[in-house]
Amino acid sequence: MLLWMLTGHFTQETDKKEPPVIEPDYQDLLYGSIWRHTIFSPHISHEVLDAEKHLRDFIGARYPELISMEKHLRCISHHVLWYSSTDKSPLVLDSYVQDKEGHKHPVSVPVSLGNTFNFLLVVGNNNTSSTHAFTITESIEHKFYLYSHIFYSITDQLARQKTECICNCEREKHRSHNVLSMLALSKSSQLYSENNCILSEKSEHMQDTHMTSFHGSVRQPAQSSEVKDKRAEWSKTTISVMTYNIWNFNAYKYSTSYNDYVERCQRILQILHETQPDIAGFQEVRFEQASGGKFGPNQVEHLLSALPGYQFVYQPAQLMPDSLHSGRTEEGVAIFSRFPIVHHDYLLLFRNRLNSADQHQRICLHAVIHVPYIGRIHVFNTHLSLSHEAREESVAQIIEFIREIGEDEPALLMGDLNATPDEKAIRMLSEASNLVDTWDRLYPSSNGFTFNNLDDQLSKRVI
Repeated sequence: MLLWMLTGHFTQETDKKEPPVIEPDYQDLLYGSIWRHTIFSPHISHEVLDAEKHLRDFIGARYPELISMEKHLRCISHHVLWYSSTDKSPLVLDSYVQDKEGHKHPVSVPVSLGNTFNFLLVVGNNNTSSTHAFTITESIEHKFYLYSHIFYSITDQLARQKTECICNCEREKHRSHNVLSMLALSKSSQLYSENNCILSEKSEHMQDTHMTSFHGSVRQPAQSSEVKDKRAEWSKTTISVMTYNIWNFNAYKYSTSYNDYVERCQRILQILHETQPDIAGFQEVRFEQASGGKFGPNQVEHLLSALPGYQFVYQPAQLMPDSLHSGRTEEGVAIFSRFPIVHHDYLLLFRNRLNSADQHQRICLHAVIHVPYIGRIHVFNTHLSLSHEAREESVAQIIEFIREIGEDEPALLMGDLNATPDEKAIRMLSEASNLVDTWDRLYPSSNGFTFNNLDDQLSKRVI
C-alpha cells in the first residue's frame, strides 16, 4: 500500500560512526518509533479545528446531552507523530522548495504518520460540573479515531481550592525513569505543569459519575440479570477484574484469515458483554490502518462496543516497522473501567535494541480509578518482552513505578508477562513487593494452565 508519493529521498539523521545504541533514547520518544514532538496548548489551526469538529461529532452521537451543557472545550496538546526507525532521531525527507524567483532551497521534512490530540471538556452548571478528557488520533487519510475517554464530576465549589494531588506529581519531578501522560500540560510531557498539577484542584472532590444525578442521562454499562445477581452477592470491598490478550492480528478485509478474525472478535465481544467486569485490561490492542474490515482499524472501539458507558484509556507502545509500506500500525495496552478514571500515565520500559527477542518497545500503563466503596485504586497494565533480560529489567522498573504511589492505596498489576511462575522476573514481583498472585491465592489447587491455546492440550501456566 502506497501512503504517499513525494519527490526526494529519506535519510535518518544520525552519526554512522557512533557505536550501536543498546537502548532507545527514551527521553525523546512518545512511544516506540514515534519521536516526541508535542505542542502544548496549541494555537487554533486547521488541524486542531478538524480534530475538534470530529470530537464534537463523536460526543453528539454518543452523549448528545453533553453538548447542550458544554462550558468549555480546549485542546491541551497536539502530538505530531514523527516516525523514527532508529528511536534516536526522526526520519526525514530531503527535498527542495522553490521560491518566487525560481531558486531551489534544500529542506528536510520529518515524516509524519498522523496526529494525536488531547482535549478537556467541562460541562455543567455553577454548582455541578464534570470534566471529560478525550484522546483522538488522526490517520494520514485525515480520518479520526477515539483512543481514550475518561470523566469525573466535581460537586463542590470548594473543589477549586488546591488540595492534595492524586498523582503524586511533586514526587514525579524527582523520578529517574520516564513517565508520560496524555493529560500533561508541561513541555516535558511529565505529569506536572510548570505551575501546578492538572489534577491538584480536583482530587478531594472526585465523585462517582454513576451515582450523581448530573450523569444520570449518560449511558451506563448494560448488565444482564445474571451479572446483576452476582454483583448483589458481592461485598462492598470486592471488584471484578479481567485481563485479556486479544492477540494482535487485525486481518485484512480480503485476506484468507478475515473470517477467522471476525469470528474471534465476535467471541471476545460476547465474553465481555456477558461478564461486564468492573475493570478490564487488554494487551496487543492495535490500530491498524489497512485492516479490520467492517470493524474498522481501531480495536479499542471494537472493545467499547461490548462495554458501552465504560471509561477507557488506550496507549500505543510501538509503531510497527512496516508502517511506511502497509499503513500505520501500532500496538499497545488498554484499561477499561465502569468507575471513574481520574488520571492515567505510562512508563516506557527497558528495551535492548540489539536483542532479537526484544524488538518492540514495551510500556506499563497506569490508571487511577475511583471506586466509590473503596476509594482510589491504582491499576497497572503491561505486556512484557520475549527477552529474559528485558523482562527482569522491566519488572524492576514496574516495582519502582508501583512503589511511587506509596502503600496507602491498593495497587493491581495485570497483563501478559510472557513468563512462567518460577521465572526470576515473576519471583521478583512477589519477593521485592507486596504483590500477591491472585490466581494462586484464589485457586491454590488449580494448575492454571494457559499455554498453548493453539494446541489441543494446555501444558503449562504462562502468566
